[in-house]
Amino acid sequence: MKDLNVEHEQADTVVDSLATRHGPLLGGSALWHVLGYASARAFSKAVERNTVPVATFHIPHRRGRFAMTHDVIAWLRATSAITCRKQNT
Repeated sequence: MKDLNVEHEQADTVVDSLATRHGPLLGGSALWHVLGYASARAFSKAVERNTVPVATFHIPHRRGRFAMTHDVIAWLRATSAITCRKQNT
């Protein structure tokens, strides 16, 4: 159980650093990496299929899709909480 708590503390540190490192928006490879996609193409397919777990959007005169960093952090925390509950049962 102690190792599990250490892992979750480390995960919290990584999640908290997202806002510091990337600011209010995530885009490009940072976005698809954090969401767990293996490639930009896999992310594009998820967008086409409407299965991306957070809201993404275009910014005029910018390439690619973006997401609010706080939305990605909330999704990561929720995903982590679900995983923790499954491991504890």
